[in-house]
Formats: sequence, C-alpha cells, structure tokens
Amino acid sequence: MKFPKFLLAMTIASSSVFVSAQPPDENVADLFNRQDWLTLEKILLVIKDSIRDPCLRYMTQSLLDCSFNRPRQALGALDTLMGPLLVNMSFSNIPSMVLFRCEAMRLNKKYAAAADYLDSFLRYLSATMDISRFPEHLQMSRILNGLRDAPAPEIVRPERDVRLPLAIRPVVVKGRTEGAHLSVPVAINGKTYPFTLDTGTGTTAISQRLADELGLRTICDSIRIDGIGSRLGSLAIADSLCVGNIVYKNPVVAVLPPNPAVDTLLYIDAILGRDLLIAVGEVQIYPKKKKTVFPATPTPSPLPEKNLVLMNGGDPYLEAWSGDERLLMLFDTGNSTGGMYPSYYRKHKERIETEGAPDTVLVGGMDLYTATVYRLPGFSLRTCGSEIGIDNMIVETAENGPSLTEQSGDGVLGMDFIRQFRKVTINFSQMYVAAEK
Repeated sequence: MKFPKFLLAMTIASSSVFVSAQPPDENVADLFNRQDWLTLEKILLVIKDSIRDPCLRYMTQSLLDCSFNRPRQALGALDTLMGPLLVNMSFSNIPSMVLFRCEAMRLNKKYAAAADYLDSFLRYLSATMDISRFPEHLQMSRILNGLRDAPAPEIVRPERDVRLPLAIRPVVVKGRTEGAHLSVPVAINGKTYPFTLDTGTGTTAISQRLADELGLRTICDSIRIDGIGSRLGSLAIADSLCVGNIVYKNPVVAVLPPNPAVDTLLYIDAILGRDLLIAVGEVQIYPKKKKTVFPATPTPSPLPEKNLVLMNGGDPYLEAWSGDERLLMLFDTGNSTGGMYPSYYRKHKERIETEGAPDTVLVGGMDLYTATVYRLPGFSLRTCGSEIGIDNMIVETAENGPSLTEQSGDGVLGMDFIRQFRKVTINFSQMYVAAEK
C-alpha cells in the first residue's frame, strides 16, 4: 500500500487568504498568496518595518507564527488584527482569520474563550446568510464546545533523556511488501500498545475498538476525519498516555471509525501523532539501531536556517532540492514509502513517462482506491543536510481515481526517506529536521 495517510486533523482545514498590496508591500503579498512561508520567514525581520499596510503586516506575522509553531505570538498578532484593525480588513478574509484565531486560542488552551468567540461570529453570520456554507467553522465550534470544560493537556517528564525501543514493521498488502511503519510502546490505562509514530497525523488517534476497550470519555462526535477520503469519527479524552517516562496528561484523542475495506488490508489500532511530538519538542529516530530518544535538552540546529514549516492545518513540510528545482515535501513518518504528487507529474510529464515504468498501487487512508503511477528508477534529493537517492520513487498521475492529495507541495517523504539514515532528528521547537547517514 502506498501513501497510507492517516491525517486526523482536529486543527482547521487549509485556508487560503488572498491579499493585494501596493509597492513596497507587493513582494510580501506575492509570497503570502503563494503561501511561501519559508521565504517570508527568512526576509520578514529585514522588511517588517517597511510593510506599510498594517493589515498585511499583522496577517503575515500571525500566519508565520502559526506556521513556525509559535502559538502564543500568533495569538497576540491575531488579537491586534481581529481587534483594532478589523475595520480595515476585507470581509472575504475574515472567516479564515476567525478560524486561525480560534486555533491559536485552542493551542494556548483558551477553550471556553475560543468557543464563545466563534459562536458569537456564527450568530453574526446567521443573521444574513446560511451558516451551513461554513462547515469548518461549525466543526470547530463543536470541538471547542466539547473541550470547553476539559483539562488542558500537559507533559510531565524527567530531566533526562527518555529512550524507547523502535519497531519497524513491514507493510504487507496482498502478499506484497509496501514499505514499513515505525511504532513505539505506549501505555494507556495500565496496558501497553504499539503506537505508530506519525508526524503526518495531527492528533494522537486510536481505533473505535480500542477506545471501547479502554472506556475513554467521548467529548465530541460527528467530527470529520480526513486522510485520503473522509469519515465521521469522534474525539475523546484519556487520563494519560505514558511514552516511556514521559506522561502526557489529558490528551485529546481522535477515535477512528471502522472501515472493513481498509482494515482487512492494513489495520492500525493506535497512532502517536504530532500533538505529542510538538509538546515534547524533539524526537530522535535511529532506524538501524531501532531506538528513539526524546532528549531532555533540545538539540541546537546544525542547519543554517529552518527547513520545516506547518501548512494545511498543521501538516509539516520540508524544503528540499532536486537539482536546481526547489521542492516542498510533506514530512510524514506514517507514510510507508513516499512519492511525488500529481502536481509534480504535470510539471515533468514528458521526462517521467520516458524514464519511469507505469504501474498501479493500492492507496489507503480513510478510504481505499487503486492509483495509476510511474516508478522512477532513481530520484536524487537534497534536504535536511544530506543528499540521498530514492529508487523506484512513485509519481502519482491522478488519472485513475481521486488524487492522493492536491494540497500544497510537490510530494511526500515517508519511510523510504527515514530508513536511509543512521539518525533523524525532528525538532518542532526550532522547526528543523536533520538527517545523518
């Protein structure tokens, strides 16, 4: 199975906010509209004071803070933008910015205030329009009201490195090995289970079967869970998850609805998502030694600049280079292999069809379908301080079935990438990924 993407985002759906500007703001507006947050982050300190439009300045700052995991600063910028500057903003931008502000408030554990703010906005909209046109807002309202009286998640850990065994499990579909998954032992309610280690999943998640076994308390149902298709699931709260000596108190857990078509081919009971990885700040993966380390002190970045950015509701993307071409790659340790998106195929169609071998692969997530792809015999990539080659890189064409993803970026780096290295450091505190051979 290729691209087994279990993206369970209780964060906002991807929102595009289009802005216009007059010189000298037009360069910032262009990067903003292209969502090139990595470039904007690099230049903003230099040009910030020259941005004349205050709405553009605070909108840019708030979205950069969201994109580089600075929720406290993001909320400060959004409070200014959605307060004193609101009268200067186009209404077409306001609904998206309301969602961003609610997400920033959630990340800052201001659940009740966020719920009240969003519900007030929905009441305002309902006076003049049909609010069913705003499904992301309605879903966010259900989530925030479910969390209203919930205790905030909290990490409790020793002041020393925490080391855990790492299992690398082959993914076998219909007798054919299709990459692998990483898993670590996690204790919940006194029992230990293998949890898939997945940077591509926003929220730690478990199956409905396991949630029933553990007797978790549901706080919100009828939540759309996305990841190659969509299904309705629910959110629950666990008392704690224990990752070695790290205790994750009061985590919000997405409960996966069953799907026999997918589950009979690849069944996953539990996923350790990006929420915990962001909360602890850093994890080091040693694929060959089969261990993971959660360091007590974050590792200073060995790279000259950030190479990791959060997009599309919080998905982590890496900056990479193929020759002179700059690429933006989803960094998804829960993906059993990796591959390139249809957008990349369209840009390089002639070369791919000449050099690649046509094939079909089974694609699974919340749903299942067969995709038409090409396999490139060799694909060179520079990223994370290393240069690598990936054999049989899959390029999806979207000619058969729905596209794997038409979200931002050129492709996804999964286990084909991870397994090439001696050590991979994933640091959400400083927003970088470093890889050592």
